[in-house]
Amino acid sequence: MGGLHLKNWETWGETPIQFLPVTPSRDELRLIQEGATVAELFETDRVRLDHTYLKLGLKGTLKKVYTRKVILDRLTEGANQLPPGYSVMVFDAFRTIECQYDLLRWMAEDAKRRNPKLSTEESWAVSRMFVADPDDKERPTVPTHNSGGAIDLGLCYQGQLVNYGTDFDEPVEKSNTLALEKALEAGKLSTSDQEALRNRRQLFYFMKSLGFTNLSSEWWHYDIGDLLWSRQTGYPKMGHKWIFESIEKEVLALK
Repeated sequence: MGGLHLKNWETWGETPIQFLPVTPSRDELRLIQEGATVAELFETDRVRLDHTYLKLGLKGTLKKVYTRKVILDRLTEGANQLPPGYSVMVFDAFRTIECQYDLLRWMAEDAKRRNPKLSTEESWAVSRMFVADPDDKERPTVPTHNSGGAIDLGLCYQGQLVNYGTDFDEPVEKSNTLALEKALEAGKLSTSDQEALRNRRQLFYFMKSLGFTNLSSEWWHYDIGDLLWSRQTGYPKMGHKWIFESIEKEVLALK
């Protein structure tokens, strides 16, 4: 974990996002495993909780926000090193399976609202691009949010979420982490999206400095210790099969 240095902050905003695998060291793996216990995220001046799905009234959403201790510790450490005025906004962390199903439904309905021409089948296909279907045998048996290894977030400045070009959970291609990089390369990046690109870069490298990986289809989704993290870091190639399993039983026991 490289840590955040203020001198990196401006540099990050000018550095194109690159998904380069970084194999975790043995010490890093040990620290992640030691930080596997369930932890509750609390609101602070530097870490804000949006309770997005609670506001939407999705089934299975909890009033408290849970994660793994390693995520809590690293997010707290990183947030406290952000430049003055900046904070982290957490949209979602641990997610129950019931919430996962209801989010899948909500996302399909939202896709239909945004584009009424979509058929029911097409709107559900859009939803499955952004939300893991627990019944999809080709997807991980444990959705990453259910494992406690995934977190959805963005950065705020003076209490307001900075511009990322799309809303959190907006089911459009522009939400892909590299979408604005590709627009820049094609000479099609709008003036307003120049700021969004800079913000995406800073978020990406901020989280990378803390040991997280990003889900390329969503600028807001970051992982550590789960299946998506292991695929990006090359962890399975080290001869290990360890990844975070579901923490639903442990979390529900705390309610």
